[in-house]
Parts: sequence; structure tokens; C-alpha cells
Amino acid sequence: MSRPDMGRGFTLVEMLITLAVVGILGTLAYPSYRDHVLRARRSEAFSALSAVAQAQDRWRATHTRYADSLADLGLESTSGPGRYYQIELETHESHSHSQFMAIARATGPQRADTRCALLQLGQHGQQQLRTASDHRGEDTTSHCWPS
Repeated sequence: MSRPDMGRGFTLVEMLITLAVVGILGTLAYPSYRDHVLRARRSEAFSALSAVAQAQDRWRATHTRYADSLADLGLESTSGPGRYYQIELETHESHSHSQFMAIARATGPQRADTRCALLQLGQHGQQQLRTASDHRGEDTTSHCWPS
């Protein structure tokens, strides 16, 4: 009988080293991947807030003020297909002009995005406002909104 060729296949030590390297690479790569996914989902909030602002501009063109509710604008209270954000609308009347603030609040798995838990887009007179805050209420606008 001939002996099987021992040059084929991997040894147990080689397999364990390979698994250890893959595990280390996965541990290093996962946080970066997770942050990328959370940032990508923010585009859903930006899109929903932009839709509210555009609808408010159309509404104000035919009315003397901004709409008081998303229903008046024909918009839903959740963001696009992923439904990662709850959309809210606040309006305020002042002496010289009306103003509004559209708010996107992270929900579901997007709540892991603690640095950008609350995104806001609004209008105050001629000035457009963009703000963001983390889950503690601290200002994170420069981190969350694209330049």
C-alpha cells in the first residue's frame, strides 16, 4: 500500500492561525462598516426633511403661512423605504413672518447613531436652519450635516 500524499490540505495550526487573522480583521473592520451604514441611512432623513421644506415652500406660495401638519402637506410621518426616522413638524407664527422646523428623530436600528439622533431643517424668515444633536441634546451639526 502506498501512503497518502501529506502535502495536500491544511494543518490544524494553519487553520487556527487563519481563523485568528480573519477574526482580528473582522473586529477591526466592523465598527467602520457600522458607522458607514449609519451615515448612509442619514440620507433618508436628509431626503425626508428636504421634501418637507419643499412642500412647505409650495404651501406658503398659495397660503399666507406655513402648513401646521405633515398631513396638510400630504407627507407621511416616517422617512423613506427604511423608515429609520420619525418626521415631525413644528410651526411658529411671529409678527413679521412665519417659520417652521422639520425634525427627523432616529428610530429602530438607526438609534445606534447616537451622535446624530436628531436632525432638523427649518426656515426662519429668509434664513434656512440646519441643526443636529446627539442623544444627550448636545449640538453635533458640523458632524452630522454634509458640507
